[in-house]
Amino acid sequence: MSSVGIGRSFLAIALALSATGMLAWSGCAPKPGTQARCTLDTQCGTGALCMNGTCLRRGTARSVAVEILPRADSTAARTGIPDVALGPGTIALAADDRVVVDGTVTNAPNSHVVLLVANPIPGQPDLQFETDLADFKFQLGVGRRLLRSTATIWLIPTVDAQQQPPVAFVTMLDSILSVTFPPAAQMTALGGILHDSLDLPANQFQARALVGGNVVSNVASTDQGGAFQLLMAPGAVPTDPNTMITLDFAPLDPDTGPRFQATPFALGTVAANNAKPRTFRMPAFLAPAPLGFAVQAGNITPSGVPDVTMRFRTEIPSADGMAIYEREQRTDGKGEVQVKLIPGTATDPRNYVVTILPPPDSPYGARCVPDNPVTNVGNDMQPQYSATFHLDAKVILRGTILGDGSSPAATTSVSATRVLVTSPCGDAVAVSPVSSTTLRNGTYQMLVDPGTYRLDIDPPMGSELPRLTLDQDQAVIVSTDSLTTYDVMLPAGEAIEGDVKGMDATPLGSASIKVFEVLCQAESCGGPSRVAPALRAQTRTDMIGHFRAVLPRSP
Repeated sequence: MSSVGIGRSFLAIALALSATGMLAWSGCAPKPGTQARCTLDTQCGTGALCMNGTCLRRGTARSVAVEILPRADSTAARTGIPDVALGPGTIALAADDRVVVDGTVTNAPNSHVVLLVANPIPGQPDLQFETDLADFKFQLGVGRRLLRSTATIWLIPTVDAQQQPPVAFVTMLDSILSVTFPPAAQMTALGGILHDSLDLPANQFQARALVGGNVVSNVASTDQGGAFQLLMAPGAVPTDPNTMITLDFAPLDPDTGPRFQATPFALGTVAANNAKPRTFRMPAFLAPAPLGFAVQAGNITPSGVPDVTMRFRTEIPSADGMAIYEREQRTDGKGEVQVKLIPGTATDPRNYVVTILPPPDSPYGARCVPDNPVTNVGNDMQPQYSATFHLDAKVILRGTILGDGSSPAATTSVSATRVLVTSPCGDAVAVSPVSSTTLRNGTYQMLVDPGTYRLDIDPPMGSELPRLTLDQDQAVIVSTDSLTTYDVMLPAGEAIEGDVKGMDATPLGSASIKVFEVLCQAESCGGPSRVAPALRAQTRTDMIGHFRAVLPRSP
């Protein structure tokens, strides 16, 4: 089998098992190197299950985490079970009851409510529940087992109430909650003055404060003198006075100029409400004016590419911070676009990072232009053309997916998700995942941009094959050549089965089941160093709450 890459660790396991004849563990006594065929579990002997006509040994002697996702109309709740021991028999799982949390927030503005609770499965992000505040009340459905846990409730004021800041409440989760929106006297005030490069008041801006990229204040407009005052609620910002805070100023009309981000400063310097207001000065820039661009594909007879998203970004530094100007437009049917940009001069052009993103179903790949100079400008009646950008065709990623024993893995989903995007355009050049389904001979093919990809291989429900994720050192590198071949041999599998019931012992039918291997330890189970668990299987319960799944065989 010609291959650029193979699931290396799992292939080694599969070959070792085949070489030693370990596939003959069941009562079927197959020939060495083969798996027993079956129609019933009884044909597989003790300690085995019949999966899609193949005898697989039961998974034992390890623990997994299981997540149960009931149907939306179920009385059961999303349930995470962190430690499920695999044994020789059927696993019994109990889904949590759904209970309603009734909350009241006194003196609150119109707000979006976000409830965060630690996920029971180590390494998974917090569970998040959302709704809107109505008449100072909200309701959220959560699992009963989450009650008495520490929870964080965020109230994020809506657009019509942005004069109030977001507020965080840390509380013990209960079925009835009551909190009070803090009055202005309990908030930290942060005042200042915004000036332009000529030291004149900048009075058409909206100011807000951020910590770690999160908005922690209200939104306040600068007045005729350029003055503004922000409010930060208790609990919304860290108590550490060394925490750095950033002020962001956005123009009311984005076409008039850039937004401005002040240089971060320590939160402790604004702790006193009577602190002297600081003056922030923006850099000088020319007024935005219209420019025309074109996107084409093809070498011999180039043609315009329609519906392409073009993003333009430039940064203008100053002593007090950084002005950032970003615009986005889509090409028309001729592959052309008009956009207002801040120009430079003939001797000092303004450089833009340009990201060019065709629609997901386009045969052309994305492109990053890290340093595109802009000097000429037009007028509202006749924009001048600045540049024509050419797109290359996507490349083909194809290969063959084989199961244990080298049988083709038919009707198997193969998804490619781009990772390790290192580009001057940053995350803006990220492309959507691409999926394909293998044919009867196990082959798959898809069009992708050159880059590094994680492959998620999901056999159909009920298959005797396990799912596999190839990531990190097993990730697929797709070159700029027109074709990259990547064949994969899936590892040997072992079967598990279980029954899922509600807390009232009623079978839970049509519930999604996800089985994880926990990879984190202690400090790596949360925070910025969080290591996510690996998804090893996903399936669904039948009408009586029974399920079967196949995991990669443990060594």
